Amino acid sequence: MATEYVVLSKQSAGGWTEQKIVVASSAKAALRSALGGAAVEGEFVAIPLRSWHPLKVTVETQQRLKFS
Repeated sequence: MATEYVVLSKQSAGGWTEQKIVVASSAKAALRSALGGAAVEGEFVAIPLRSWHPLKVTVETQQRLKFS
């Protein structure tokens, strides 16, 4: 069964960059497909697209009265 994977590469500054989205049967197969057989070194990750759920974070503050 084939699954869509988001393939990311680790940058020297420590962040991750999206390389491409591929259809593959496993994470390793997704990496092979994304790299296209090239001799590339580095850190990569393949995450199933169905598990890719970015969340928006917001900050809320409440005013409170404090009596002393």
